This record gives sequence, C-alpha cells and structure tokens, in this order.
Amino acid sequence: MSTWLSRGVLVGALLTLTGCASINQPKGMCALMGALGAGALGGAVSDDNNDIDRVGGAAIGAAVGALAGAVLCEHREPAALPAPAPEPPPAPAARPAPPADSDGDGVIDTLDECPDTTRGTPVDSRGCPELPDLQGVHFGFDQAKLTDEARTILDRGVEALRANTKVRVEIVGHTDSRGSDAHNQGLSERRAAAVAEYLESQGISADRLAVSGMGESKPIATNENEDGRRLNRRVELDAVQMRTY
Repeated sequence: MSTWLSRGVLVGALLTLTGCASINQPKGMCALMGALGAGALGGAVSDDNNDIDRVGGAAIGAAVGALAGAVLCEHREPAALPAPAPEPPPAPAARPAPPADSDGDGVIDTLDECPDTTRGTPVDSRGCPELPDLQGVHFGFDQAKLTDEARTILDRGVEALRANTKVRVEIVGHTDSRGSDAHNQGLSERRAAAVAEYLESQGISADRLAVSGMGESKPIATNENEDGRRLNRRVELDAVQMRTY
C-alpha cells in the first residue's frame, strides 16, 4: 500500500507543477488539470498486476494534483481591475457680467439718460442730477419777478448744474386760472425766463437752458381758493427733459 501511495503523491505533484505553469489559468482550472493529469499518470505507473494498486494510485494522484494545482495557481489569477474613477463634476457656469454703470451713479448705462454725471452727485431714477424742489419758487398774482426766497432755492440748482456741465434742463413756468388762456401762456413763459436769467447770471450757459410755459393747463392744486392758486403760480425744473449733449 505504501508503494502506490508514494508513487501517486510523487507523480501527482510533478504533473501539477507542469500543468499549472501558465499564469493565465484560473485556480479552478489548475485544480482540475492537476487532478486529471496526476490521477491518470498515478494509475498508469502503479503495479500493472494489481487493479487495486492502479485505482488507488489514480485516486491519490488526482487528489494530490487537485490540491497542488489550486495552491500553485492561487497567486496566479489576474488581479481584479480597479473601479473606474468617477467622472469629475461639471464646471460651474460662468456668471454673466453685471450691467455696465460707467458713471457709477447706480443707474445702468442702458437706462441712464445722463451717462456722464459727476461721481458722487445724487441722481434721479433716470440717472440725471437731482435738482432742488422748487415748490418755494412762487410768484405774486400776474407777476414774473423772483423773490429773495426763490433765489435762495435756485442757488441749489446752480450748484447741481455747475457740478455736471454736460447736463441741460428745461425750465417750465405755470400760472393759476385767473386771466385768459393767452395771457396766462405768456405769463408762464415770462416766469420761466426770469428763472433762466437768474441761472445765467450765476454762470450757467444759456445753451443749457430750455425755456417753456404751460399757462394754467397743469395745476398742482385747486384754483378755487388763494392757497391753491398760490401753489399753481410756480416754475419747475423738469428733470424728465434733461439730456446730455
């Protein structure tokens, strides 16, 4: 018994070494090749006159060949490929550039009617310099003469116009409802002219001043009492009409 056992072990080991030499064979295949080859040769080299010896040699050879093939091929299996790297996240979309505001007045260029306003000058919603409220520039009945109070108020307008030499403005005169339409139209124009003359006397060029009158057509208060009529006898600097030139 020891003779066929030793023969089977020796032959199985030798055949497994040769059967699993390739590094491309998986471990299961190596074990199968070792078992078949070692088992067949183990039976062949056993005692020809003893069937038990041949069967035993084949069985022992097959077992030893399978074990040896699996062990020898364990480190020959190709390593698993690493998982592919994740796709990089898409680059964030570029933010659009903010609208241009060349004079820095807070009103973008596409809406700015006075795009060259001096920096730091308060502006209205159209980007033009804010002119003083002329609610205090009023006139006596049928008069076009400026009062001292009116001149003080107009001086603030002079400062704004001096600071922004590229701005021009329309001066609009108004009246109350007493008198004919034609008379009130002329009176409103004279009141506007009186304001323009004062601005010119303070160094504002005449070509920056457009004068017009609206007569009694644009009241801001009732004409049924004196307080309302006094408010209607006025002059306005119309910021809506300001333009660059």
